[in-house]
Amino acid sequence: MIGLSAAPDDLDPVVAQYGAYYEKVPYSNSALMYGVDHTSETYIVGKDGKLFAILPHATESVKVLETIRSAMTK
Repeated sequence: MIGLSAAPDDLDPVVAQYGAYYEKVPYSNSALMYGVDHTSETYIVGKDGKLFAILPHATESVKVLETIRSAMTK
């Protein structure tokens, strides 16, 4: 899996494109004093660079594998 990270000016258009969400949240018991709440879905992008599927956080591994294989053959 490849997580996406960038400066907000670069990241925000991608976040908007996929309808995702993120927000910096203060946490006093964290070493960095903050955390990041974010979308928990997995976005499967096809070989053509287009969105192929969005999988909920709790998707079973068999379904994830099936979806990835399907995206690779399209």
